[in-house]
Amino acid sequence: MINNIKLRMTGQQRSDLHSELKSKKNEVIIISCGVGECIDMTSRNYSLSIAKHLSIDMFENLSVSENDESLIYKITNKICKTEQIPLILVTNPLIYENDEPLVELLKISAKNHSHKLIGAYAILTSDNIIKGKVLFEDGEVNNIALTVTVDGDISFNFHDNHTSLELPTYTARNTQTFGKATTDLLAKLTIGIVGASGTGSPTIEMLYRLGVGKLVLCDSDHIEDVNLNRIYNSTLEDAAANRLKVDVISAAIKNSGLSTEVDTLPYDCITAKVMNKLSQCDILFGCVDSVSARDFLNRLSVYYTIPYFDMGVKLVADGNGGVEYVCGTIHYMKPDGPSLLTRGVFTVDQLSAESMKKNNPDEYNKQIKEKYIEGANETSPAVISVNTLVSSFGINDFLARIHPYRNNDNNDILATRINLVETLLMHDDQFGECHVYSKYLGRGNCNPLLNLVEIV
Repeated sequence: MINNIKLRMTGQQRSDLHSELKSKKNEVIIISCGVGECIDMTSRNYSLSIAKHLSIDMFENLSVSENDESLIYKITNKICKTEQIPLILVTNPLIYENDEPLVELLKISAKNHSHKLIGAYAILTSDNIIKGKVLFEDGEVNNIALTVTVDGDISFNFHDNHTSLELPTYTARNTQTFGKATTDLLAKLTIGIVGASGTGSPTIEMLYRLGVGKLVLCDSDHIEDVNLNRIYNSTLEDAAANRLKVDVISAAIKNSGLSTEVDTLPYDCITAKVMNKLSQCDILFGCVDSVSARDFLNRLSVYYTIPYFDMGVKLVADGNGGVEYVCGTIHYMKPDGPSLLTRGVFTVDQLSAESMKKNNPDEYNKQIKEKYIEGANETSPAVISVNTLVSSFGINDFLARIHPYRNNDNNDILATRINLVETLLMHDDQFGECHVYSKYLGRGNCNPLLNLVEIV
């Protein structure tokens, strides 16, 4: 079985690690990494996310015993007793290449603790690339295949056998625009999309025609007549047969003959099965109205250090042809940036109300009746032209971050707002710090998952 392993960090974490390693010769940094895991029929997929680190002076002798009193042993052993694993980062090539002391240190530190991955070690090379290896409980050592840095820009460094691909001819016009390197990168990425209706459908359509390697589609709903005005490739026959949205879209992609692989998840997204799959995606797109689903994706982004694009549309009409408000917003969620709660996209009260509706519907209906909960049971109109416009801005925001082409610094663009009534396009970077989720950055798997008791 193939092991696919990736290491993720934020731009600030990478900058801090680089500064500390370069400031003191022969220094070592012990990093606590959160772990994500998803095992399928052919591969074991793991992600390591940097949570926090501690710098110490490198000892000339890394040999340790179980009773060792050295600081390096105490730190690695303490991390091994948590749900995270230690990663030892060095700059000296001799220490990295002659790795027996590092491997033995990790083995001893993890003794009597049940981790499939027991630790990792890596090197910051002279050309500022971080590459490394992971040690499994059975003694197997595998290379980290991909290092991801998430900032205003999103960078991917592939280390193993990810050579330049033979790109299909239908991507030629994409290559003319973004170049072969970016088109090649798109073909290697796995992107998760939660929500396959209004904004989700055009988002999926654009991603597979851009040549993305794999799409993971999550939506538990079925096609209905009211969806046919905005879900690409859907038909009256699909609605009559009550087909799943993800199945209809997946079939359309496969029938196109294009090269994108598709994995469908016809489930509520707030489940362990979906979370494990999405934790291994390189990019996440949220195309949902549910505040609990948006909060779930925001948490997933933070805990596993995954860049997340949240897209929303608001259309207010009087039902008689009068349009009062047409707008859309794309929030780019850096894992160490302001959350959707901080940005005011939803409130804690809205989260509580939606949770009550799902878990205690009788009490929810009682509070609706007594007017303790406002704004419930409201539906908004949805039009393909508006949804596709907002989706297109979201896709182009994503492309601008993996292939920086804007005159603006991408760190200055955290949200893009579109108002069609006033014909306005605005960027926003003025949000406060998030004190809710920031402490969970890079935490990875924990119990309960994402600290949400409803994930099962």
